[in-house]
Amino acid sequence: MPANSPLDRRKFFGSAAAMSLSAAGYANVPGSNDRVRVGFLGCGGRAQAHIDLINRFARDGKAVAPVAVCDVWDGDAELGNKKGRGLYPSAKRCGISDDKKHVSKNYLTILEQKDVDVVCIATPDHWHARMAIDAMHAGKDVYMEKPMTRTIAEAIAVVDKAQKTNRVVTVGVQSMADPTWRAAHEYIAAGNIGKVMQGQTSYFRNSSVGQWRYYPLTKEMIYLAVSISNQCDYCVASHIAGARSKGMTDEQLKELIAVVGFANANNRIVAGYQVEIDERFKP
Repeated sequence: MPANSPLDRRKFFGSAAAMSLSAAGYANVPGSNDRVRVGFLGCGGRAQAHIDLINRFARDGKAVAPVAVCDVWDGDAELGNKKGRGLYPSAKRCGISDDKKHVSKNYLTILEQKDVDVVCIATPDHWHARMAIDAMHAGKDVYMEKPMTRTIAEAIAVVDKAQKTNRVVTVGVQSMADPTWRAAHEYIAAGNIGKVMQGQTSYFRNSSVGQWRYYPLTKEMIYLAVSISNQCDYCVASHIAGARSKGMTDEQLKELIAVVGFANANNRIVAGYQVEIDERFKP
């Protein structure tokens, strides 16, 4: 973003150091004499991490405060180790009273508030571009969760709006801000490991509960997943019965089938992908 942004003194939120790096990393970013007032658009699981940090900074005397929340879901105070998810639990965590101008199911209401300086967008992906563009139009700076948008056209529209309004925008791709990757690129570019023909990476969440899934996997559910992959009808029926006996619901069964189907489809695509061999290495 241009250096003369209206909230230049508040680059606390407008840089990769804000919300997209660790708390230790951006706690050292110079703030301003004024408080940065944050509105949260989308108050699900991901947003709770941001609320945690903003609350921590406020307790530590940093010039920042949560002032507004928006979500279409009333919420459940028991989720997330009883921190809660959704509109009203998040409002309570932020210390915001049931003020309809600052606790709303309509994000445009939040954008109308003059005491909101920056919005944190952690909604489902299809809302990212629309909310970011509307926020900038309303004079707010923006932090938005990854992915930035669903389509290239939406991304271009967001960048265009940021340039026209001169607002600060950052996207939560903190891994890409990790200096490890730049160091790795420089090492490879210097030819230190020879000519690189192909790179492959994988990421696995090593957790029995995972992210966005609030129930544990049982061994019966794992057996069922293997049976679905193997397309063994008898085994599938047997393991469905076993998993149900351990408490698996219909919704969990649907989710498991969808996840296994998606993984198998990806595996088929990868298995059929051929990389063209460099002429120098052909027999």
